[in-house]
Amino acid sequence: MSARAFLCLLLVAAACGGNALASPTPAPSPLPAAELKYRVMDAGGRVEFCDPDYYPIARADEDQLAKARIGDIQKDAETYAAITARVGTDVLTVYREWKALNALRLTPLSTTAPASWSFAYRSTGKNAGPSPAPKQGPFFQVEGSVNVNGKVDITKNVTAGAVPCPICLAMDTRIATPRGDVLVQDLRVGDVVWTLEASGERVAAPLIEVGKTPVPNTHEVVLLALADGRAVRASPGHPTADGRSIGDLRIGDELDRTRVVQAGRVPYT
Repeated sequence: MSARAFLCLLLVAAACGGNALASPTPAPSPLPAAELKYRVMDAGGRVEFCDPDYYPIARADEDQLAKARIGDIQKDAETYAAITARVGTDVLTVYREWKALNALRLTPLSTTAPASWSFAYRSTGKNAGPSPAPKQGPFFQVEGSVNVNGKVDITKNVTAGAVPCPICLAMDTRIATPRGDVLVQDLRVGDVVWTLEASGERVAAPLIEVGKTPVPNTHEVVLLALADGRAVRASPGHPTADGRSIGDLRIGDELDRTRVVQAGRVPYT
């Protein structure tokens, strides 16, 4: 074999089997917080939360709020990019995603050099969408951790109850109780009121929390007059027992075993 041939064989061998000159694989870049949260929801299901546009004051102006806040959302370039990569650029959809991401909290497992975060949240399952409408379940309590590269470790995923979202009523609203109607502002923790189970059956249950919240001077409520003489005042987005919104009810619609005979909006005073 000639020297020229031998030299060529050495070069081929070096090209085929030598790794000394190969570039090392770069370490993956840390993912932004929004993408980490999406990875968590990919693994554990969509976060269920009390939408601040509906609880505790249901304002029914979500579309207007989305248009007002989209500029601020876009200023957070990483979050906006993560959202639009998933759902596109529709303003209302982006806004709903932004609220969901804010609701999912990641807690650093180390305060010095965080590389992993823990999470614990209520999930509506992997197929749930971003609609703010109340979900009927099933719900799950999901807990675990996610590292800086998006690797999710689920340590708990069990059936759980719905998130208890508070909803406010106007003062002087009468609440049905086993001892008769009581003004909402006169109720206290432990008082027993009539409510509905998931099956729709009427049951008596004690109040576990009572609170109040301020509203802007521009806040409006829906005023419904019912055929049996009752009147209802509530925020437009307040849900009925069957999942409709008070603001969507029209004359002739059925409500609590009677019908609406008048519907309109009035300033809350």
